[in-house]
Amino acid sequence: MKKITVIGIAICMAFMLITPAMATTDIEMTGYYRVHGYSSDNLSLLPNGTSSSFFTDKLRVQTVLKINDNLKVVTRFDAFDNRVWGTPDESQVLGDKVNIDWDRAYMEMITKIGFFRIGRQKGNAWGTSFADQETDRDRILYAVPLDNLILAFVYEKMTETDAGTTVNDADFDRFYLTATYKAENYTAGLLTAFLRINDQPITSTILMAGPVDIDLYEIAPYIIGKFGPISIEAELLYGFGTAQRDGAADSDVKMWGFYGEGGYDFGPFGLQAGVALGSGDNDGFGPGSDIESALLLQDSGDWDKLFLLSDKDGGVLGGFNHHIMLGPNTGNFQVLFAQIAGFEIFYLSGYFAATDNITIEGIIAQVNLMDPMAAMNDDFGMEYDISLTWNIYKNLKYKAVVAVFEPGDYFGATADSNTTFFNELELSF
Repeated sequence: MKKITVIGIAICMAFMLITPAMATTDIEMTGYYRVHGYSSDNLSLLPNGTSSSFFTDKLRVQTVLKINDNLKVVTRFDAFDNRVWGTPDESQVLGDKVNIDWDRAYMEMITKIGFFRIGRQKGNAWGTSFADQETDRDRILYAVPLDNLILAFVYEKMTETDAGTTVNDADFDRFYLTATYKAENYTAGLLTAFLRINDQPITSTILMAGPVDIDLYEIAPYIIGKFGPISIEAELLYGFGTAQRDGAADSDVKMWGFYGEGGYDFGPFGLQAGVALGSGDNDGFGPGSDIESALLLQDSGDWDKLFLLSDKDGGVLGGFNHHIMLGPNTGNFQVLFAQIAGFEIFYLSGYFAATDNITIEGIIAQVNLMDPMAAMNDDFGMEYDISLTWNIYKNLKYKAVVAVFEPGDYFGATADSNTTFFNELELSF
């Protein structure tokens, strides 16, 4: 906390000193402080399994320096980023405790030829929340608005390993071309991408050791619409390319994912039905074999339909790491193979707006493995969630979730259910 105070005072003093020279600069600060509480009764999914209860907190602050209508500098940092209450401060550097993570810093420029955003900024987000895992990326974004159509090009540096070394071009780069059309009742878009991985060690799965060269092309159309009481969301991802490993046969890369949901609102009630699919790979990523797992396309922790099996908070922090849609490093060895096998999620959900500031939601979902290995059962399990959101004040929100996971035959006959209770209190500014 002392370090946060010192940084805040330093920033304010700097602004005071330079204000006469930049009298037209406007400063806007937004963000939130929130506390999460978790309680899970069976993390191991076994009879008489282990339980866990804990709290975490997080402070997020974003600052926008508006030089004029055409120029901005945006920064963002997190303090106590999901720090567990009762644990020591993070690692120490030169005797100073590290509790602040400076996430983003970028400039925005509106010019006669288009809009530019350059620096470390939001990445891994497109279309619907499906196959999104918002994070911070080093990017150059250029966009041109044409009435209701927005065209954009993005260059993204994922990994840089040859800066100031004798290593030869061992990088991971992404290039995007997107088109987004915004109409009165819907938004539709098309993303095309090229992923270039040069001589990179692939450590996200034990089935594909590096170094490896991958050229991957991706296509991702989406639509989000609201037509009277009817709502729709859909997104398709398709990726194809080649993977080359030293001393091994090349592999073809071909993978896909799909998400679709339809909803109907009537008065204070609403119902939705949806499906999410991700291709699987039942023979692993062995040399010469095709790579078909949708995991290589994108993690999907922002698709928060299921608190335990797809939401990045519940699946990673609040439960047993049986997250079906995040990369293998979030789970144990058994779940690693389930994620490579792909997924099928079918769900029904609904909500009831009890008052202007209280909403109750519920969902029931069946989760299967798309293409499991021969020794696997494809019945991953069912999840049932119910949640309450209470907007206490304009800037103060409380949310409670009860989530139950009933493990399927994939986990064996002795597996037992897990129930997780989640509470969130968030103050925004």
